[in-house]
Amino acid sequence: MSILTAVHDMVFGKPEQSRRYFQFGKRAVTGTTNQSDMTGGFAADTKQLDAIYHGEDNAYNLAAGLIYTPIARPVQLVGNPTPISEDKDTQDALNKITAQFSDEFSVIELAKQLHGTAWRWARWDNKNNKLVWEMIPDDSVAMIEQDIISGEITGVYTDDQFTVANGPNTTQIVQRKRHITRQRIDVQWTGNTAGMQLQDTSQYNRYGILPRPFGHDTPQGKWRGYSVIGRTLRLVKAYHDVNRTVCELLSDFVPKWVQYSSNPKDWFYNNGFSEENGIMEATKASFSDRFVLNMTDKDETKFLYLPSNATTQYDARLDKLRQECIAASPVPEIFYGNLATGNEASVGIHKDMAITYIDSLRQENVAPYEDLFADSLILMGAVDGHAYDTVHTTYDSQDMMSAEERSTVFKNVSQGIQFLVQSCGGTIEDMYYFWKRFYPTLPENDVKKFIAALPAMQEHHARSSADPALLSDLNNAEPTT
Repeated sequence: MSILTAVHDMVFGKPEQSRRYFQFGKRAVTGTTNQSDMTGGFAADTKQLDAIYHGEDNAYNLAAGLIYTPIARPVQLVGNPTPISEDKDTQDALNKITAQFSDEFSVIELAKQLHGTAWRWARWDNKNNKLVWEMIPDDSVAMIEQDIISGEITGVYTDDQFTVANGPNTTQIVQRKRHITRQRIDVQWTGNTAGMQLQDTSQYNRYGILPRPFGHDTPQGKWRGYSVIGRTLRLVKAYHDVNRTVCELLSDFVPKWVQYSSNPKDWFYNNGFSEENGIMEATKASFSDRFVLNMTDKDETKFLYLPSNATTQYDARLDKLRQECIAASPVPEIFYGNLATGNEASVGIHKDMAITYIDSLRQENVAPYEDLFADSLILMGAVDGHAYDTVHTTYDSQDMMSAEERSTVFKNVSQGIQFLVQSCGGTIEDMYYFWKRFYPTLPENDVKKFIAALPAMQEHHARSSADPALLSDLNNAEPTT
């Protein structure tokens, strides 16, 4: 040990001792090297997340309301992006692209929120002579190559395994590994490829197009995002377990009929039994294990039920877990449904939080969609020999959409808005507020006409699902004065 080191340790303490005096979350940087992972980090387990979201995982399906609703409703409200260009030919080409992929936008948004990252790769399908956006699951992206200076993606490694049928009851497994860079596209097939006409290829990436990531809540300098339910899955699992315990308790205990009798033989005779060879048999009545007979000095009938407070502690814990899930989630409470609000100001705060959240989801998509639309224009231009102009993306230009696409957006957004209004106990005015905030450029007359027709739509829905006898009584009832 040098004299300088000894003096340092006497004044400041040894490193393991002085570390105790740093603020929590801090560390000494002298003599250490900051390490950055530029390989893409951890991928999402898309199959597990899909199973949880769709209710196929039995370890989570009793907590479906804490998983499905806070993802599905925002997906409806985000709507479709609208690419805009000042060049008419470019705009016409963009309109064709949005018309072709109008059903794909909600799929991308769902994958982004559920998996954390949705990947799309624009390429030209020579076999079918059309533009495609290839979906690449996040866990298929094995590694990402990045420029160490700019941080931009320079290459992507993908690894996929396919199980294909090669007979009535037989399958074969094939694995495909790809290395996609701006210069080359290398494809390698392994596994049982017999009879499938699959060959390894290495070709020039003529247009330098790479897969584009749509990340949610992506950390600075990273390309992969985080799932909306990633922070709450452990709480959701606890909610499922407690809920399952309550359900098992309620299903295991059934009400019981307890009969007290001073003369059981006479009681059996009077209740459908007959005696044969000294054995009482039920000839006109049947009793299950829910029936209990006790001999006493009096006749009495009682029924045993589960005490009303048997699940009180469970119910309290379920409510507490739900609140913890909402507190830990990035999704505003209004998207969970059944919003408990104390006053009008509280409702207004939650409405504004919903608007801000949807705006943030849209903003995450602007840059990757502009890249994806630009890639698509490059491919279309290579086919039709046209040099297309630049493009920017917005979310509130309904006038740029086709009639079919506008109809799809109206349907999805109206369902999402209806859920929000019901969740916060809102009114028709609240529905108008949401429409104008989500789509400020939408003509005011169109919104008012749509909202004005809602009561008639609700009445039609109520009547179509009402009991026929009750509906007949209502139709024939005389009006009251």
